[in-house]
Amino acid sequence: MRYGFLLTVLLLAACSAPESSKPKAKGGYVIALDDMKKIEVGNGETVYQAEGKNNNMTSMSFVITETQKGGGPPLHVHPVEEAHVVLNGTVTYHIADTEFTVTAPYIVRIPANTPHTFINAGDTVLNLIGVFGQDNFGPYQPIADNPLIQ
Repeated sequence: MRYGFLLTVLLLAACSAPESSKPKAKGGYVIALDDMKKIEVGNGETVYQAEGKNNNMTSMSFVITETQKGGGPPLHVHPVEEAHVVLNGTVTYHIADTEFTVTAPYIVRIPANTPHTFINAGDTVLNLIGVFGQDNFGPYQPIADNPLIQ
């Protein structure tokens, strides 16, 4: 099954549906991409944030990334545990003092307060879903340039 294709179709449907047919956040059940906070992180990465406390969730928050080939965020930490869910693509990670490359589908666990970053090591745009175990991101604290970007 092509998970990346499915994710792309879902993202395109959410972004391109006529306004009248887009699901609304009635009762706090749906958070459309257009309703998320968009951040241009730099280094070829755009992040869409769905912070739990602003979206009727008490114990989780999410990000969806669009990361270009060779792109990724700065080295950073959060004071909360994080998991990355990737359905399609290849990613190189730097977590604490360890570097490794994984090809989807996979889930990567990132402990709280652990320096980490990644780069899209594949040939297409990467859509990564980040899951955070509280109603906010922690805060996000950049600590250095991405050591994987040459």
